[in-house]
Amino acid sequence: SVRDSRPGDVLGGTTRRFGGDSPAKRTPIGPPTLLPPGFAVRSTFIGRLLATDKNSSVYSFDQDSANAAACVEDCLSKWQPVIAPGLARPQGEWSVLERSPGVKQWVFRGKPLYTYSLDQSAWSL
Repeated sequence: SVRDSRPGDVLGGTTRRFGGDSPAKRTPIGPPTLLPPGFAVRSTFIGRLLATDKNSSVYSFDQDSANAAACVEDCLSKWQPVIAPGLARPQGEWSVLERSPGVKQWVFRGKPLYTYSLDQSAWSL
């Protein structure tokens, strides 16, 4: 579909549900993405959203790379790294970055992941 940007995306394949005057909700058709423990994929009106299992939205920082995190010091007061367990290993599009000795952060598609402390509620958009 033209809405898919990467192989494996299912943004274009949908079923539609109508609810009064609200726009149609898009529900992906296809197998779920292979996720490590602690993550979930949520369907939204504009596609899919990567979230933690506690429904916090997950973000990336454009200046980060798969091997180095540019979000340090003041940046970390608002953006919390999504910590990977000590036994986490790279798999598919998922990898880990060691921020400091013994502290690993999840990386998805080459971008370290964060949650935002100022999100008003879980699963913010």
